[in-house]
Amino acid sequence: MRRLLFVWLIGVLTALFLSACAQNNIELVEPVPAVAEATPPSEPIVRVITAIPSPTPAVCTPLSPHMSVRLIPFSEVAFTLEVVGLQAEEAPILIVSGLTATGGATITRQFLGRAVADGRFSEVVSVRGYDDIPHWQGKLIHAQGVTCFEFSLPPEEVELTYTP
Repeated sequence: MRRLLFVWLIGVLTALFLSACAQNNIELVEPVPAVAEATPPSEPIVRVITAIPSPTPAVCTPLSPHMSVRLIPFSEVAFTLEVVGLQAEEAPILIVSGLTATGGATITRQFLGRAVADGRFSEVVSVRGYDDIPHWQGKLIHAQGVTCFEFSLPPEEVELTYTP
């Protein structure tokens, strides 16, 4: 009985509310659903993912039998790099790095010169401005691999040749 009385009361209250709205020109608006339906895009969505390049490590390789590398002192902070056995017109890349008590320095150099037709290459390399770094490591990247060497300041003559 109580339930029937409750349903009747809700009905009466709703009717009174609707008649009050009609008398005051209040329009009831149909509620907007909380989740709108997605309309398919006119063109497909393309997601572009850009890969972040990571450097390829230059791993030292043995010097090939027909190659030689020489470091000839040029000044207190420079040397002449002579390479024999490169491919004609090849432009090697040199990376030299050294550490100080407060940090370090890495110099990467792409040579402007190229090996001549017989595979010879010569270039003066300077570490001027980094005089406080006494010991350096070098990597010469060329088509046949990576030749690694060390030098100190002032530079001394170093010759690298093939060792079986």
